[in-house]
Amino acid sequence: MVGINEISNNVARKVKTTPEEAKKIIYALLDEIVRNLREGASVNIRGSGMFYVKDRPSRRGTNPKTGEEIIVPPRNVLMFKPNKKIKFL
Repeated sequence: MVGINEISNNVARKVKTTPEEAKKIIYALLDEIVRNLREGASVNIRGSGMFYVKDRPSRRGTNPKTGEEIIVPPRNVLMFKPNKKIKFL
């Protein structure tokens, strides 16, 4: 797993700034993505992919400990659809 410190150090080197400034920029970007998602907009980062929120309806499920049937409440789920250019190994 890669942490924010390693990411901010790498970003700082690439844009020639301090790691602290890069970390502020990264957190500001993430805050803007979350704000837009909360307002109902999807966020497309060209060349990377698109963040969006998907509504999951309620459904029947089973409690794995007791085997009892339960109703799983509806919820919103954060989704990310990667750009076709991104290749995973």
